[in-house]
Amino acid sequence: LVADSVSEIVHPTRTDEYCQAAVLLSAMVGVVHLLMAAVRADFMVSLLSDPVLAGFTSAASLLIGLSQLKHVVGFDVPRGSAVDMIRHAVAHVGELNPWALGVGAASFVSLKGLKTLNRRAFPWLRLPEQL
Repeated sequence: LVADSVSEIVHPTRTDEYCQAAVLLSAMVGVVHLLMAAVRADFMVSLLSDPVLAGFTSAASLLIGLSQLKHVVGFDVPRGSAVDMIRHAVAHVGELNPWALGVGAASFVSLKGLKTLNRRAFPWLRLPEQL
């Protein structure tokens, strides 16, 4: 997320400025987190309903997944709306890199398999859902 945000302002080839912008953004986020913790702003999350939080989480996962699409298909997918990115990937399916797709699919299957194995083998060990 930091790289995506910073690359809108500073081109990644300008390494020194890019690193400075990334560090500055991280520091700014840290200061905001500290200020919110100091005023105990965490109660505001309890004001949001479960469907709102579920929708936000689902949208975030969709955006993160689509941002990784170029790595899974093995060719450049230009940034844009979700529909445009999917449309571009489908239109260029002939350029698909089978090795990239295989590694992506194997990674996904192994993560899901290990999660299921963990639930069955270690039911007493509760890991966060994000893992």
